[in-house]
Amino acid sequence: MTNIAPPRLPLPIGTALISPALIHAALIHAALSSGCTPASPAEDLTTSEVGSSTETDSTTMTSTTTSTSNTTATTASSSTTELGLSWSVDETIGTLITLSFSSPTATEAYALYSFDEGVWMQTPTRSFDAGPAELLILGVPYDHEVQIQLVTTEATASIVTAATASHPEGMPIPEYVSGDSTLWWADGDYVFTSINADEYNWSGDEFWKVILDRQGRVVWALMTPQPRWTLWVDVAGDGQTLMWDENTVYDFGSGDPSYVHKMTIDGAIVETIEADGLHHAWDELADGSVIWGAQINGNEEWLQRRHTDGSVETIWRCSDFEIEQLGQTASRCHSNSWWWHEATDTYLVSFPSSAGSVRDTVLHLDATGQTIDTWGYLSDWTFEDPTTTFSYQHGVTFTDTGTLLLSTQLTAINPYYEPGYDTLAVREYVLDHDSRVLREVWAFGEDQGIAGKYNGEAHRLPNGSTLHNYGTGARLREITADGELVWDVKFQGGNTEGNGRLQGRSVFLTDLYDFAPAGD
Repeated sequence: MTNIAPPRLPLPIGTALISPALIHAALIHAALSSGCTPASPAEDLTTSEVGSSTETDSTTMTSTTTSTSNTTATTASSSTTELGLSWSVDETIGTLITLSFSSPTATEAYALYSFDEGVWMQTPTRSFDAGPAELLILGVPYDHEVQIQLVTTEATASIVTAATASHPEGMPIPEYVSGDSTLWWADGDYVFTSINADEYNWSGDEFWKVILDRQGRVVWALMTPQPRWTLWVDVAGDGQTLMWDENTVYDFGSGDPSYVHKMTIDGAIVETIEADGLHHAWDELADGSVIWGAQINGNEEWLQRRHTDGSVETIWRCSDFEIEQLGQTASRCHSNSWWWHEATDTYLVSFPSSAGSVRDTVLHLDATGQTIDTWGYLSDWTFEDPTTTFSYQHGVTFTDTGTLLLSTQLTAINPYYEPGYDTLAVREYVLDHDSRVLREVWAFGEDQGIAGKYNGEAHRLPNGSTLHNYGTGARLREITADGELVWDVKFQGGNTEGNGRLQGRSVFLTDLYDFAPAGD
């Protein structure tokens, strides 16, 4: 049986929806070429409400719906195949639906499912031995009913109606502000990020890891063990697990180290990497080792690397850097961003305005921790246009063309600066090494009036657009290279002063099934 690629994800409200007839036509074409019968999503099918029973005649099947306190299970039988069809919702992650069935013979199967009118999605096709089998349904938002149709080599089941759980109590709810789906990065179907349940910036002890779809709906959520923090999430280098930090530095009084976890989408931890002193950013290298900024005490930070054999290497010490630059050690050295540049095997680190004598500085290090260059406050480089100087910068990276990209507050000499208001902007600089000048070549946000007092970051996307995260402004915006805002989502409690919920790092995901447990 041919594995049919899943249809494009649901589009925002007001945009054209995919016709199920077109999807069905594609399924028929592929199925005929492989000798099986495709699913037939019925457009006028009467389905059962949760807790009731009904009969359908699309495939001469009788379906009976039974309800329990936690899940609603639907069983179905065919005149030709006993499928034993039922569904259940994960008790911890209430958007994970398991479709269970039983096949009398070895078979291949997939499921079509729809929760937005006129849009059908598809699970990957899997092979099963005879007997009990399960398919995982992903990407359905909380508080949604979903129609599901099972297709096996031998049979096409009736459509059953399942439902995800209500939003978890205390989880911040995002709001879709605006967007133009024709200009989005086409492979950015979901965003993985973290968000603080506390509405007052750098505080609280309830952090949620969430995945949003393009309509800003939460399709997956898992709370970090309290009172630990999660500030940095990513996709593992193998593309098969989600990574996140369990930060203990702000769990005052705890003697436990911080950790970086690798996890499948069902919440199962497949690897835990101890990262003692991790307080903010970390990164995974190509060989699977992990680097992080380790807080040694209130005045000292080290760059640590845990190799895959478990050994820890200290690559860089802030006190050594201070002596190199200042002639003496100083106080309050701490970073807000570490990033490994794979193409050159070098590191970028950012120091915020609160970092004492190294404040408002970006440092470029070689693989051994030796200084290559500095930009900002502690540097002899200048800005071609002083109004483009960065301040309290976060999320520093190099683009594929070698430019420097970051999120920054405006300085007092910028014409859009407002005293007491921390407007965020994205800035991109060409680094003129001959004249030691930073020359801004692209920017967005100066005139937008959207603030973020703490955190924030910027990612250059493969299509040339940029994803801007507003930190304690709790907002995500996608901007094209031409400066057009094409996607805007904000969390409740991310107030206009930018001093609200603390949002951690954010990364786009393409296919949630990439992170499913082996076999799903």
